[in-house]
Amino acid sequence: MLKRAATIPRNNIGKLLISLIALNVFDAFMTLMWTRHGIAEEINPAMLYLLDLSPALFVVVKISLVFLGAALLWRMRQFNITTYTCYLLNAVYVVITLIHFNIFVQSLSLL
Repeated sequence: MLKRAATIPRNNIGKLLISLIALNVFDAFMTLMWTRHGIAEEINPAMLYLLDLSPALFVVVKISLVFLGAALLWRMRQFNITTYTCYLLNAVYVVITLIHFNIFVQSLSLL
């Protein structure tokens, strides 16, 4: 049985979800930029297929999927597992963001 998150304020979940969506949007556009310039490749096969099909479709689907996931997490915000999931997903996207910054720094050395 899932435990209710009685001690965790709801506004923290909202902030975590906004952060998640913002990091996802950043990831989408940075991935688009790196792949267009041949600096990096999309490693998710499904997203690579969409990127090859249409960059605009790639961005719309990527952002929409994370937004829908965030909406589901928001609806389940009363459970402790939701808070832990939000922190975990944010940590994953922070790592992805750091990878983007690393690619940026490495690309500067190519100039």
